[in-house]
Amino acid sequence: MSVNPNGSQEEKNAHYRSVLRAYADGVCREDLDAILALFAENAEVEDPVGEQHQRFGKAAIRTFYESVVARHVRVKVTGPICGSKGNAAVMPMHVEVLGTHIDCISVARFNDQGLIEKYMAHWGPGDVTTANKAPS
Repeated sequence: MSVNPNGSQEEKNAHYRSVLRAYADGVCREDLDAILALFAENAEVEDPVGEQHQRFGKAAIRTFYESVVARHVRVKVTGPICGSKGNAAVMPMHVEVLGTHIDCISVARFNDQGLIEKYMAHWGPGDVTTANKAPS
């Protein structure tokens, strides 16, 4: 899966959307190799954004997604995946993990090869609910 660097912006956006769909699918299938194939070697994952939750490089990203797969995380895309006039796209998601529900907006920035170079999951305490607690 690669992007044509000389393609139109909409062709690039279509690629970015397909990468984010593949990401959601890979997480739901618990396919670690499929998830990691979407990231550049020097990528960064920040989930959640803030509070020093950054992972740099494939080794750290692998460790993070090993824990995601082990916890049987499920994601559901809840709206349109939107492109940009640059090298980024966003995806609204509902995440389920260990009885917890999280509403999240993911932002991905892509390199020239169409791989994710930075992935940021935006969510905070008010976006998390459990079976016993309503959203704030």
